Amino acid sequence: MIESFTPESQDILRQAQGQAGNDGHALTLPEHILLAICSSETEQGERMRKAGLQPERLREEIPRGVARLSGDSISPFSDSAQALIYESIHRAQDLNQAPDCRFLLKELMIVANKQEPPNIRRLLNHCDFPLRRLTDIASAEQDERRQNPRRRRWEAQLTPQAREVLKLAESEARELGHSHICSDHLLLALSASGGDAAQTLLKINLDTPRLRAATAKLHPMETAIPPVPLPMADETRQLLEAVSDRATETGQDCWNDVSLLNALLEEQRTLRVLAAENIDAHDVYLALDKVLGYDQLSSDDSKSNSQASEQETIESLTQRVEELSDRVRALEGRRDF
Repeated sequence: MIESFTPESQDILRQAQGQAGNDGHALTLPEHILLAICSSETEQGERMRKAGLQPERLREEIPRGVARLSGDSISPFSDSAQALIYESIHRAQDLNQAPDCRFLLKELMIVANKQEPPNIRRLLNHCDFPLRRLTDIASAEQDERRQNPRRRRWEAQLTPQAREVLKLAESEARELGHSHICSDHLLLALSASGGDAAQTLLKINLDTPRLRAATAKLHPMETAIPPVPLPMADETRQLLEAVSDRATETGQDCWNDVSLLNALLEEQRTLRVLAAENIDAHDVYLALDKVLGYDQLSSDDSKSNSQASEQETIESLTQRVEELSDRVRALEGRRDF
């Protein structure tokens, strides 16, 4: 169930279960999920804390009226928490996005408004944090996302080749049984794209089968039936936005496979796949220079510099010989005198 969420949100849901178990609670409730989000380093957690909702206060207030169970460190999700999680997944899939904290928070507000008895509303009131303030946080975030041109600009800047890479990445993720499109799937797609990036990877013997095996070993199958369409992980979306920003900053209208490969070489998940095959990012950069012909340019520059240096040496020696000749003639003149 929670495997459908982004890695960051999966950690939050597991933290909610762990917190419920450690506190001796029989079930993980929506209140525990709220606490886990508030305690997290996500944008949602930071907004909640900045607005005055403190995790310590929440943790103190949750035990009121919650059944206790000793011995388990992980508590199963209650029916209401499961319903919240499933609704978050469905809402995200309807929008072709990866389920994450945004959707969990939205569903938490829906639960809070409908819940009887009103446990979440009561909990927030005990923390001097009315529900409307939580609603304002989510609404402000949605408005900000709608007004942010970065969110979809990267899609407009895709070349046909880059669009094909994204399709290949989804296909690779689905074949591996992964629940999201991540950076290692983009690397796999690049290796099969036939462009300059693929040639670069082939130069260091990183073909598609080898990359696929390394990815499968590092990230085992998560689900037998991946969702359709497969959502993109937040980290992947942020990476594509960064590629788009770089293209804009350099005055380019679009970006291609080489731009994407350069960005992937700065991403930790990609670097782990390379490291598993004993390959360093520097090796990839050197191979890319060869494919693009930069190494030849560098060689030509070196030859040019070498020739210039030789010419300077010859001129210097010639000048020195002339100076010595003048001195010899001067000495001969003195001897004749």
